[in-house]
Amino acid sequence: MPFEKWWQWYWENDRTIIVTKKEHSQKSYNFNNDIIKVDPKLGYFPSDKTVNFSFAYKFEGKFLEKLSESFNI
Repeated sequence: MPFEKWWQWYWENDRTIIVTKKEHSQKSYNFNNDIIKVDPKLGYFPSDKTVNFSFAYKFEGKFLEKLSESFNI
C-alpha cells in the first residue's frame, strides 16, 4: 500500500480510548456511542517515546474534568 494511502487509512482508523479501570475490566463502554472526538490540534495526549501516550494532570487531566462536567459524569 502506498504510504499516502496507508497514512490516510491510519489517520481515519486510529483511536485512543480513555476509560476507567472499572470500565475496562467490565467492558462497559460502547465504541459506537461513547467515542468523543478530540481535535488533535489541541495537542493533548502526545505520543510518548514508546507505543503509548503521555499526559499531565494540569493539561489533559483538567481537559477531561471539564469534558466530564459537560456530560454530568
